[in-house]
Amino acid sequence: MDYAQASQIINNINSDDWIVSEGGLTFVYKNDMFLTFKIVLSNTSFHEPWATCHPDPNAKQAKGYFSYSGNVIHDVFLASIDGGRALLPYPDASTKSFITNSEYLMSKMFNTHLDEYLQRSGLTVK
Repeated sequence: MDYAQASQIINNINSDDWIVSEGGLTFVYKNDMFLTFKIVLSNTSFHEPWATCHPDPNAKQAKGYFSYSGNVIHDVFLASIDGGRALLPYPDASTKSFITNSEYLMSKMFNTHLDEYLQRSGLTVK
């Protein structure tokens, strides 16, 4: 697999194509086991309004890493929101109002109530 092929998979994720670990933080692409996604949680508090407007206002920083054969090829800034009940990608930097469609598809891998959290956060998908 080359970088362009990996990017195509990452930008058009189908959650059914990934195997999730028991802890829910590591994912392996079924069609090429060298492509992985790992979420690393942090204890660093996060205080953006879109992340703290949930029933539990506690939010923490996190980061997701797409790797191929152990080499990071793409990373994503995430926030663990609602006291750790969900993870959302950071919205666009200028308006803080939307996430991309590829970020939405990725987030479906690890959020069972994604649309509800996006709505509560005031975020849309573009």
